[in-house]
Amino acid sequence: LAMTVRLPDPDIWVYDIERGALRRITFAPGEDELPVWSPDGKRIAFASNGRQQAFMVAVDGSGQEEPLMKNESHFHLQSWSPNGKLIAYERIGNSGQYEIWMLPLEGDRKPYPYLVSQFRLNQPAFSMDGNWLAYSSNESGRSEVYVQRFPGPGEKVQVSTDGGGNPVWSRDGKQLIFENSDTLWATEVKVTPFHVGKSRGRYQEHTAN
Repeated sequence: LAMTVRLPDPDIWVYDIERGALRRITFAPGEDELPVWSPDGKRIAFASNGRQQAFMVAVDGSGQEEPLMKNESHFHLQSWSPNGKLIAYERIGNSGQYEIWMLPLEGDRKPYPYLVSQFRLNQPAFSMDGNWLAYSSNESGRSEVYVQRFPGPGEKVQVSTDGGGNPVWSRDGKQLIFENSDTLWATEVKVTPFHVGKSRGRYQEHTAN
């Protein structure tokens, strides 16, 4: 499990669930956060907003950080495509709203915009087959979860109906899980053709006083 730990500066740590061991893997000053796993599980990419760069590092601790791109606006890496060729990320654009961009990991690695509008577009997540991208948008007046064919063109479907954010695909690709307030919701999905079922609450957070 890769995570951001703030001590007080954010750094990337990895927790070995089987062994119960927690290990720090970034040590630079500033803000290193929101780790993203490579499809083969051997590397982690992350945003370093303190250094205005994205980096990639081997999970086993071998080698040095590899720079991936420079970015002057605040950004977060979000999802590594299943074929390993792209990382979807959110960044604050000139309008002050979050936009969804793609970072190629082949060729010149020049980032390019994927979804940009007057609304907040963020939290992109690739489906398990890489043919769909889930994300959050406030175009309806509140944050909702949408799914769009990738790379497009193609249909766009609203998944949540009463607010939602932070979408995550299940491993088998048959569910899309998202949060709304203090509850996680799971929606059954079919991708060929794309069809959305009814959302059901799966977990409610309780805070003890």
